Amino acid sequence: MTEPALSVSIEPIWGTIRQVRGKVGALLTGYPSEFRSAAMMAASELLENAVKYGDGVPQAPQILFTLGLSDGVLQLRTVNGSHDAQNVERLQARLDRLAASKDPAELYLDAIRAMLTPATGQAGNGLGLYRIVAEGGFALSCQYVDHVVGVLATRRIG
Repeated sequence: MTEPALSVSIEPIWGTIRQVRGKVGALLTGYPSEFRSAAMMAASELLENAVKYGDGVPQAPQILFTLGLSDGVLQLRTVNGSHDAQNVERLQARLDRLAASKDPAELYLDAIRAMLTPATGQAGNGLGLYRIVAEGGFALSCQYVDHVVGVLATRRIG
């Protein structure tokens, strides 16, 4: 069986997220429905963050999204520009917190509670990242070089 693969470069426009999500779902037809749904959700969340927080830079004028599946491991990656090093530091801190957590679902619930509390509720609390890990079962990592941030989500099929 040929392993699914997808690589698309998109404008940072909200409507393109739905299109890529559909392509991910179509590529993973035939895989377990829970796995397919998790991949579609994770792709959407990664792309939403790239649209919301990304900047066009000469090294990454558009958002690059790739999907690869090899040896039973799915990799989803977004690459986009960012002039905001502090925002990338917050991203890395959230990913470190998730990686160190024994219960990512609790971090996800804490982010939901914070969002629902008027005094502390705020945009950019990492809810989508926590969702990718807690609901989707993915591991996340990121890399930031020369104003380009890449976020990688990986998950085994089983």
